[in-house]
Amino acid sequence: MPSLPEEVMNSITEDKLYTIATSSKNSKPNVIYFKYVKCIDDKTIILGDNKMSKTLENILENPQISILFEDEYKRSYQIKGVAEYF
Repeated sequence: MPSLPEEVMNSITEDKLYTIATSSKNSKPNVIYFKYVKCIDDKTIILGDNKMSKTLENILENPQISILFEDEYKRSYQIKGVAEYF
């Protein structure tokens, strides 16, 4: 699994809005705005469960996830990976 560049890790802060995309096992997409995101290390990002029922349902059916956000310089980043629910 590729690791996150330091530039991306440093851009993940609590003061921005993220777009989280998931998909059901039948490929029905779901996109939400999200605020509770924290980068733990170059392979781990934590999302707080904030009553995201459809997103959680999708993660349990199909763990592929995409996170989209901008940094303070308006550079955009997309992170794709596999989600686990704890």
